[in-house]
Amino acid sequence: MNSSQTKGWGSVGRILIKKFGKRYATQVLPKKIYSKMPKFVKKKISQKNFVAGWSTYVLLSPLDEMKSGVSQFLQKKGVPRMIANSAGYIAQEMVWAII
Repeated sequence: MNSSQTKGWGSVGRILIKKFGKRYATQVLPKKIYSKMPKFVKKKISQKNFVAGWSTYVLLSPLDEMKSGVSQFLQKKGVPRMIANSAGYIAQEMVWAII
């Protein structure tokens, strides 16, 4: 990891697209992350809606704020804060693992 990644500079989208390509970052990865979400999240939000929210709320956020982006998006969709925060950590850790 370079110093800009450790400091959270640059958006999640830019980093992922540069490393894996646009299709993977905007379509494939959010579907994989959605598959790891808690069942309650899947009951509240469809995969299609999650992928759309991913592009809007997550890819544009700085890397170190990704958890908050996912959490805020899910809370807007009616997921309780505690579950949304857990889902945010899941998404953030999956992205950190592949970067």
